Amino acid sequence: MSVIKKQSILNSIYSYLGAGIGIITQGFIIPNYFTPEENGLLALLLSYMFIFCQIASLGFNNAGTKYFSFFRNYQTNHRGYLNLGFKTQLLGYIGGVCVLWLLKDYIIQTNSNGNELFAENFNFIFVMASATMIFNLFDNYLKGLYNTSAGTLYSQFFQRLFLLIAVSIYALKLVDFHQFIYLWIVAISLPTLFIIIKALSVSGLNFLPSKDFPTSHIRPRFIKFASFSIFTGLSSMIVLQLDKIMVYKYLGLGNTGIYNTCLLFASLLGMAYVGIHKASSAIVIDAMEKEEYNKVESIYKKSSINLYIFGLFIMLIVWVNIDQLFGFIKPEYSIGKTALIIIGFSKLFDLLTGINSLILANSKYYKIDSVLIISFVFVLYLLNQWLIPIYKLNGAAVASLLAIIYYNTLRSLLVWHYFKIQPLGQEQLIATIISGLVVYIGFMLPTLESPAISIIYKSFITGFLFLGLIYFFQVSKDINTLFIQILTKMTDIINGKS
Repeated sequence: MSVIKKQSILNSIYSYLGAGIGIITQGFIIPNYFTPEENGLLALLLSYMFIFCQIASLGFNNAGTKYFSFFRNYQTNHRGYLNLGFKTQLLGYIGGVCVLWLLKDYIIQTNSNGNELFAENFNFIFVMASATMIFNLFDNYLKGLYNTSAGTLYSQFFQRLFLLIAVSIYALKLVDFHQFIYLWIVAISLPTLFIIIKALSVSGLNFLPSKDFPTSHIRPRFIKFASFSIFTGLSSMIVLQLDKIMVYKYLGLGNTGIYNTCLLFASLLGMAYVGIHKASSAIVIDAMEKEEYNKVESIYKKSSINLYIFGLFIMLIVWVNIDQLFGFIKPEYSIGKTALIIIGFSKLFDLLTGINSLILANSKYYKIDSVLIISFVFVLYLLNQWLIPIYKLNGAAVASLLAIIYYNTLRSLLVWHYFKIQPLGQEQLIATIISGLVVYIGFMLPTLESPAISIIYKSFITGFLFLGLIYFFQVSKDINTLFIQILTKMTDIINGKS
């Protein structure tokens, strides 16, 4: 557990620092200095890039995570893992380029006007995808060597720092939008160079093939798992990508940009999940293989309550200040207020169910998980097709909420059915009641004339009250322990002991 805690702390620190930069970039500079159409273009290019990378990787990273114990061997340079990964993903990349190019005209089509900007910049998807696929390969390689924080540092902090620099240059009118796109591509790609250098320092780089894998007993299982996990791996991002794509299809680039700004809130709520997922993946997988379900259940329960408390805290801070927060960006973005809150509820439900995806996807029942994910995408698509034309941005948000409830409920039930473990208890109910009470109090607080001061004082009161009640009712042992450690450290500093 000490490995999980250490890596989780590092992942969380890097994620929070990156989130702060992301808020400045996505929450302030882009909505104020870019048009909604330009904002929408950036979001759409990233959406297709993420989906492209997941499919083109051919499930190698997911299978590599599950079976890395076979490759992990410092004497043999990890049995040709990097060589196998490059060959597999190069094949997937070439196939993905061909398919995406054939579908180009269909992808660019929209029921709204103004797809010219997307058409002009469509090919940048391939450039970003190549850099991102290489990054993901090396990130997975380092995770297998129990270094889960390096990838978070480069992708969550440094990449967002480079993006902040790029958008600031555009906001200062030092470049036009066409020139900015190239800066944006460079900012996205630079972390790939950093993680290659890190991998070199940790274990050296050997791209020679190995004779072990082709003749090993693990090969057929590896290939089968990789094939199914092409769909499984889509689960972590599909709700954030498919709805943006369908908003574009029905409502155009401008509304895609507005919806993308609302999704910034979801990314904030998901920060802690990414950290815990990455830090616990290797240990959970090892425990699953050894059928140590008590260990898995312990991590499962802790992930649920701690992630849920984190999500509730962010949710209530944003909700009680939503009018003031939207006052800092262009007025046309205000149509996204309700969508943002609905998105928040969908992410809360996701956090509540903890690491159910990690458990089921890395068990012998991964085929069922793959089928479930296919049904999830199908349900999400139908809900978006039905609700977006009627309720526009709110329809996309409701579609995401309903699809996530469907998906995570079934997934949690399957985990319970097969392993007799589940994460929920009275702690989640108590946390929900506390948050509801605090939100009500927050709405009763008067709004001050200065938006900034109003946000600060409302956030302080509601945040302090929420965390104080969480501590008083001992909702989470980990959080209470953390509070005590912080208070002890502060007391020592005041008394001059450290």
